Amino acid sequence: MPPLQPKLVSRPRLLERLKKGLQLKLTLVAAPPGYGKTTLLSEGVRNNQMPVGWLSLDQDDNDPTRFWSYIITALQTVHADIGKSALGLLQSQQAPPIDYILTIIINEMSEVNKDFALVLDDYHMIEAQPIHDFMTFLLNHLPPQVHLVIASRIDPSISLARLRVQNQLMEIRADDLRFVPEEATAFLNDVMSLGLSDVDVAKLESRTEGWIASLQLAAISMQGRENVSAFITEFSGNNRYIMDYLIEEVIHRQEEGIQTFLLETSILNRFTTSLCNAVTGHDDSRERLAQLEDTNLFLVPMDDERQWYRYHHLFAELLRNQLLLSQQKRMIELHLRASWWFEQEGLTGEAIHHAFGAQDFERAANLVESVAFTTFMNSQCLTVLGWLEKLPSALITDRPWLCLSGALANQLSGHYDAVEPLLQSAESAMSRVEKSQPSKSFPDHAKIRSYIIAAHSTRSLIEGNTKRTIELCHEALKYLPEDDLIARSSVLKDLGITYWTIGDTSSTRRYLEEANTLGQSGRHLYISLAVMSYLANIDRVQGHLHQAAEKFREVIRLGSQWGGAEPLPVTGNAHVGLSQILYEWNDIKGAIYHAGIGTKLAERGGVIRTLVLGYLLLAWQNQAFGNTKEMMEALQQLKEIPPKSIDAYTLGKSAGWKARLLLVQGDLSAVNSWATSQESKVNLWDIPDFYLELSHLTLVRLHLAQDKVDEIPGLLERLRQKAEAEQRTGSLIEILVLQSIALHSQGDENQSLTILEHALSLAEPEGYVRTFIDEGEPMAKLLRLAASRGIATKYVRKLLASFQKPNTNASAQPKIVSAVGAVVPSPLVEPLSEREQEVLQLIIAGMSNHEIAERLIIGQSTVKTHINNIYSKLDVNSRSQAIAQARELKLF
Repeated sequence: MPPLQPKLVSRPRLLERLKKGLQLKLTLVAAPPGYGKTTLLSEGVRNNQMPVGWLSLDQDDNDPTRFWSYIITALQTVHADIGKSALGLLQSQQAPPIDYILTIIINEMSEVNKDFALVLDDYHMIEAQPIHDFMTFLLNHLPPQVHLVIASRIDPSISLARLRVQNQLMEIRADDLRFVPEEATAFLNDVMSLGLSDVDVAKLESRTEGWIASLQLAAISMQGRENVSAFITEFSGNNRYIMDYLIEEVIHRQEEGIQTFLLETSILNRFTTSLCNAVTGHDDSRERLAQLEDTNLFLVPMDDERQWYRYHHLFAELLRNQLLLSQQKRMIELHLRASWWFEQEGLTGEAIHHAFGAQDFERAANLVESVAFTTFMNSQCLTVLGWLEKLPSALITDRPWLCLSGALANQLSGHYDAVEPLLQSAESAMSRVEKSQPSKSFPDHAKIRSYIIAAHSTRSLIEGNTKRTIELCHEALKYLPEDDLIARSSVLKDLGITYWTIGDTSSTRRYLEEANTLGQSGRHLYISLAVMSYLANIDRVQGHLHQAAEKFREVIRLGSQWGGAEPLPVTGNAHVGLSQILYEWNDIKGAIYHAGIGTKLAERGGVIRTLVLGYLLLAWQNQAFGNTKEMMEALQQLKEIPPKSIDAYTLGKSAGWKARLLLVQGDLSAVNSWATSQESKVNLWDIPDFYLELSHLTLVRLHLAQDKVDEIPGLLERLRQKAEAEQRTGSLIEILVLQSIALHSQGDENQSLTILEHALSLAEPEGYVRTFIDEGEPMAKLLRLAASRGIATKYVRKLLASFQKPNTNASAQPKIVSAVGAVVPSPLVEPLSEREQEVLQLIIAGMSNHEIAERLIIGQSTVKTHINNIYSKLDVNSRSQAIAQARELKLF
């Protein structure tokens, strides 16, 4: 917070408003330059004796990581514990999303047991919309003891309307900030010691319209003049006049040494004595600064010790323009001197800024290369990309670390097209150096190459090239240093996931467990939690549902614990995994709950794979629960995810899920179209990799629904052998269920029951339910037959009861459908179709034909057709009779 000037015009009318504002969520002080915004706030928060975190912003703060890091640091001047864990997460290589970081900060601010303020000065410097959006998020969730104060030349791009309506916004604007006559008198006569008459003050206040900067300029110009009244008569206070006046009457009237000092130091956003000496080449900067401060010449101290200063923004802009017009070559030299000084002080970011100002791109490239990788590892991708945009491409391609940093920053930011050219440039640059100096060793090159290989492996994984991914991951591990725990754990994770997609569960488990060990040793929480979720998922697929559920719950618990009471977004994977298990246990309500949480967390963290699977589960589970609207919403959300952002493995699973959903809805034509399209990526007669198994089994179900059964049992036998060899008991149970249905449809009752008994023996210990009842009437018939033969009687009775009995955790009857869409089992001779059951439920709810048509997005004529079919199947003639019959038959 800037210190107060020794002589200050106190403004009690504004201080009182500021005091009231500090009881609200937001105080906005918005006015053009030169209206005293910063001075007012500095005095106001001191007068209120309220702890305050102060942040003066500049152009470089548009990088979100940098912006929020500084916000946390400012808050820590109020309370040292605010944001400690958040700052570490924010600056980690795989930083969680900003709203998650903000949630931690908000929770920790709420624990401070006193009121305090956060002041953001010069907020107009912020142009990045994501920062504005998250500022709105912060305001919406601000604890009651925290008060935000923003000073800006323009209204910030954050939501103010709601705060106005809620009476939580204090606005102080240019008209409020203008000096009234009494304040103008105090400034001109008490602060500037001019001794003006009331008439002259009134005339000057009128001409300047109370604009403080204009009054200050006039006051500086009047010092030493004999005919003050004549000067006031000629003085104009408008903006354009002031600019001209500053040049002619303020700058030019200073002695030559001061003029030179002002111009030469104007290139600096902030300065101290030693920096000014380095830039000007003189050693009298301390005296010059004292002289400027004594004459009130737009010098603003930035600390109480008066070590660091800046010029008033309006004044600095004018000085820089003058320097550019009159001494362009000198300006380049000054920037270069400043760059060297900042580099020696370890302030590389500002050294880079002045290297660009000096147009010394070679020096800028060297400086950027020295810090780009570290900056990337601190998640400041936009800062890295901003530097690269300013550099000529030839200077980038000659520097391997710079190419690598740019490639990784682009990859993390989703600019995939820019990644490969930069990686190729890095390799070419290293090869050129090695050829030119064959006898010299380059230890950095091995590390760079390992990161390049790791980047390639990630890209191959996204593209679904499993063989190439495995090769690249193993190659990267050869080069990566043993102590680079983060990089090694990340590569091992990718390697484990790749083996998972092809069904090699033993290799998957081995590499994932090693990744988890390294991730926890390196405190890489994201890697650890992601890997633990994958390990739990292996247990789920291998049929250990209870063990997997416990592991998923442990990930969720740790994700909340490590995240400071708020779940880390990576735990979305665990919620989605747990959702699949709960659905299998027929706890559909619990399944939907966890799928919903997992989807929200995945969206927050940008975890596309989990997001896609979450929406697919929500669609599937809601159709099973009878929630047509929610099913359609989930499918619409899924449709809005760009296919380019989805990896091949997830695309394969997504296609299978969507096709099976169409099959359950009875849309065989659409499933046939999918089966013959490129999207299915399966041939019925192939033995697919694990990630295509869902699509393959959907194709099997299509053939069963169409009575094309002849070769299905043999095909399923090959799939069974593969699942058994890979120890995927969950897949094995599903394959056996379909095999038994296929054999039964062929009339081979005994073999069908033998296969079903095997499936039941595997399924009963872990409580499988939905794998059986989701197959509808064909499986219901088989289970009734099994019960009559005394096969697994107790478990079979439980499964049969699940076809009709509502789940005790659910608020509505789960809808059970066969592969071709019929509701089963049913006491009716001809069961109601899925759509007919939906229509009947809406009739019971009291909806008209028109309302039913709108709800189901179908025509009224179609509704009438369904109702006539319902009447025919129920043997009734009216709505009231249909409702009574449905209740008597306990259809719902």
